[in-house]
Amino acid sequence: MFNFFRLYELLFAFTMFFAAGAPAISGVEGGGEGGEGSGAGEAGEGGEGGEGGEGEGEGEQPPEIEGEGGEQPPDPDAPVDLGDGRQVPAKWKNLFEQAQKAGLGKEVKQLYFANQRLAKAIPGGVNGAIELSKTIEQFGGVEGIEQLQSDIETYHADADLFERGDPKWTETAFSENPEIALKHFDNALRYVSEKHGEHYDHVMAGVILDTLDNSPIHEIYALLKASKDNPTAQQAAEKLAAFYNGIQKTAKTAPEKKPDAQQKALSDKEAAIEKREMGVRFTQVNSQIFPVMKSQVAKTLQAEAKIAGVDLTKLAGDYPGGFEAMMNNIHKEIMATAIKDQRFVDKHYALVKKGDLKRAAAAVNAKHEAIIPAIVQRVAKASGFFKGKAKPGKPGAGNENQNQLQNANAGWNYVTAKPASHLIDWPKSPLSLTSEGKYILKDGKRVIVKY
Repeated sequence: MFNFFRLYELLFAFTMFFAAGAPAISGVEGGGEGGEGSGAGEAGEGGEGGEGGEGEGEGEQPPEIEGEGGEQPPDPDAPVDLGDGRQVPAKWKNLFEQAQKAGLGKEVKQLYFANQRLAKAIPGGVNGAIELSKTIEQFGGVEGIEQLQSDIETYHADADLFERGDPKWTETAFSENPEIALKHFDNALRYVSEKHGEHYDHVMAGVILDTLDNSPIHEIYALLKASKDNPTAQQAAEKLAAFYNGIQKTAKTAPEKKPDAQQKALSDKEAAIEKREMGVRFTQVNSQIFPVMKSQVAKTLQAEAKIAGVDLTKLAGDYPGGFEAMMNNIHKEIMATAIKDQRFVDKHYALVKKGDLKRAAAAVNAKHEAIIPAIVQRVAKASGFFKGKAKPGKPGAGNENQNQLQNANAGWNYVTAKPASHLIDWPKSPLSLTSEGKYILKDGKRVIVKY
């Protein structure tokens, strides 16, 4: 559970730091509270700053810090290292350095990265967390939300039974409240008789047939039929048989559902409109998803390449076919893993359907962020690209390993550079070969790149 008391404490500390501590650290007189857009208040005469606009406060608008020589950094958003393995936008580094000189480096880092984690966990940062807290309280706190979730699950289970026409739905209704269920039964019979006459006749015929089969009708028919010398009795037997057979046929033959042409046309039109609207919405959501997913995959690949001591850019250039295949496999795994979570898929569809595209995209990005690292590591390892440096062999094993390598490469010609792409027979050069620097050319030659 999120600790909102800690949130307000953090908010207070963060505000007090920029209101009182920032002038002592940066030498900038006065400063308002960060907000959306420019955020910080402009300093006036006497060193007092105005209040900035109320915004999300995600820590993305730092005070204006001049670089060496009075010039702004070339790219204020370029990531720079703080010296502890963590990176921040260049526009923040000067503030951190001056905070370190003032003996507040640790505190500033804690506030900055705590605010970043908060903004990442809750869209809107501090203000978003406050609004989330208010919303949670409106639903009765965590307990109220848990109860609501339980009610929703019960509702979905009940709705599923109803939509499938499961007899358990009727059994549950009668077991929970028999009197009300009987009232609904009477109402249903009346409505069906008025609006669905054929179905009503079919159901009632079954009731009548069951009643007739438990009556003396069959004995009466037999007596009438046996009176062969009595024409009146014979006619009565035929009428009785026709009456009985008619009811039996109605009871056994379910009425065909007649399509309503007008309603069908209207439904088809509505479905086409909804499909078109949903297509536009999904396109808009995807435009917010794929760039983020691409960035997340690239960051993880770079980290894996660094660990393995591999030049990722050179790898992609030397083995374009294999690298592309690996990237395609990564994306396929991401999609396959995400859609396995049916609850997530249903939530995403519901958000898109009601037009809440921002939350829909945020939910997918958060899902991808959770699953991408493991997927990239697994697929990259299987591709054979990130094998890392070879472990030293055991003493005396050099000749044996050399012989094995020579046998494995028999029939291959060593070259000092990768062949041009248009010369490579890519269908015959799968990832299992190209990851080892082996290529089969269109003229049939088999080459190994040895740098």
